[in-house]
Amino acid sequence: MRRSSLMTNVKSLRDEQERVQKKTFTNWINTYLITCQPPCKISDLFTEIKDGTRLLLLLEVLSGNKLQKENRGNMQRVHCLSNVRTALSFLESKQVRQI
Repeated sequence: MRRSSLMTNVKSLRDEQERVQKKTFTNWINTYLITCQPPCKISDLFTEIKDGTRLLLLLEVLSGNKLQKENRGNMQRVHCLSNVRTALSFLESKQVRQI
């Protein structure tokens, strides 16, 4: 029974750490996205960045480069993947590596 309690505590600590990291990173992104024209803001990091458009906006603000993006009213998976691929290719071209 004690092991179960320990595992519950560990899971709770992990969940709290993830929540704090998500909130911190969302706030960091928003400090840059607010400078876009028009200003942009995200409230849920995981759902709002998955189509790649806000990720590309962030990279544009950080780098000063204009990046091509798929930005349609009816975004399909192929358009989202294209945006994410554009972001990854741009980062690779700038020699940004994953840790």
